[in-house]
Amino acid sequence: MDELSIYLLPGRVSDPARALTEAREAERLGFGRVWLAERPDLKEAAVVCGAVAASTEHIGVGTGLVIDAVRHPLMTAAFGATMQAMFGDRFTLGLTRGVKSWVNGLGLRGSTPAEFERYVATLRGLWAGEKVPHRGENGECHLEFVDKLREPPPKLLWGTFGNTRGVEIAARSFDAVALIPFFTVEAVAETVRRVRAAVERNGRDPAAFRIVHCMVTAPDLTEHEELAIVNARAVTYFQMPGYGDAVVAKNGWDRRVVEDLRNHPVLAGSRGGVADLQFTRAQLVEVGRSLPEEWMRSGAALGSAKDCCDRMREYFDAGVDEIWIHGTSPSQNAGLAELWRNEYRTRRNAC
Repeated sequence: MDELSIYLLPGRVSDPARALTEAREAERLGFGRVWLAERPDLKEAAVVCGAVAASTEHIGVGTGLVIDAVRHPLMTAAFGATMQAMFGDRFTLGLTRGVKSWVNGLGLRGSTPAEFERYVATLRGLWAGEKVPHRGENGECHLEFVDKLREPPPKLLWGTFGNTRGVEIAARSFDAVALIPFFTVEAVAETVRRVRAAVERNGRDPAAFRIVHCMVTAPDLTEHEELAIVNARAVTYFQMPGYGDAVVAKNGWDRRVVEDLRNHPVLAGSRGGVADLQFTRAQLVEVGRSLPEEWMRSGAALGSAKDCCDRMREYFDAGVDEIWIHGTSPSQNAGLAELWRNEYRTRRNAC
């Protein structure tokens, strides 16, 4: 099912080896690809992605997402090239500029849009066997692969809010985009239209450009599980300055809800950045209860497996090529995957 992919190891982890079991289960269930985000402790992307690819046979593997500021472009290019050389054409390199407050908190300077686009061009040049000019901290230099990549280069995906400048960069420099979780169907449909129009303006085939929507699912879960997976995760997004504001603006939601969320007694003393690095899941569940139910229902997939499939189909009808399931494990989505494969996929392909 190339149109369905799934995230491994959502949130913080103490046992990253669990990704191997989850990846094998995702492959067994028929998912087309697995994604893994990078965290600078026990979830370093190159290690986990390599282990996942080695422990599976054919499922695609992607990063969701690597921040350019934390990796020298030569090392990022080497990561992608080595994955392709070892495991065949299975790897997608998902990139992002990251959330400014978090990147700055690491003592790093986030890239400008122009620098980010040059970073992508450097990766492509290295994979093509070129000698690429590069400005580093100590001045000008050239980067080059001594041993050239013979396999197809990785596909490049950008995680984006779909704003005007981002759409133009994606259309020029990437093969795919991943849209941020909790966008409504209407917001996604508008973004899809703008992305495909920008791709066409850049002389590329809009149908060949892949649009992925990252979507939190909670099929057949208890109310408490749903709060922990959907609402608590939403808190980590909405409380981040810049991130939450962009999602709310995109959806046309009331920004005062986000302001009230950030002033919640639990979060009031936070230092910004990613909430689940500072608070327990139980604390975030309590905060998540304050989020409007309509936001969760219009931005995620809740209820029975059938309810979730119905919701996902709305996003496919809005023009996305792939739904990237987030928040729940492959085993938690087993019923959803079976229902989609046996009923919804057949119906969708018939259309």
